[in-house]
Amino acid sequence: MWIGGLGVQTVGWACYVIAVSRAPVSMVAVMGQGGIALFVVASVVVLGERASPREWVGIAAIVFGMLMLTLSLNGGEVDGALEPGRLLIFSVLLTIAALAPMAIARLNASGAAAAIFSGVAFGLGGLFTKAMTDAFITGAASSLAFRIVSNPYVYAIIVANIIGL
Repeated sequence: MWIGGLGVQTVGWACYVIAVSRAPVSMVAVMGQGGIALFVVASVVVLGERASPREWVGIAAIVFGMLMLTLSLNGGEVDGALEPGRLLIFSVLLTIAALAPMAIARLNASGAAAAIFSGVAFGLGGLFTKAMTDAFITGAASSLAFRIVSNPYVYAIIVANIIGL
């Protein structure tokens, strides 16, 4: 089961990389939350688990957000590239802000501070994935192996996701 799950996770991440190479990361992130809604529905249908009314409201909110995002899209919109300097400054500032809740004992004791930091790390991993795909597309003249080992975003993705875990 674990090996199967690892395979599914790998395929899912590959699909995510393809998606962010062709769409704004903000859209892909919102649409990715649809997986949570599907997971809850599958748990109810397949496993016979029960979802509380509060959880159904959350699922409805996710679906509504996805619908609103879909309706707001204009055909032919161009996705802007991430500027490396701005991304670095944003990453540092966001990391500092995510560390701030760890100074609050109550948030630390409840695990909320770690959850906030984990969410920020995974979010940065998503932004680094977008930056990586932008760099891969613009550096198509060199070999794939060279583009992988020379791209700093590859390493930033790995670090961000390990920290998020």
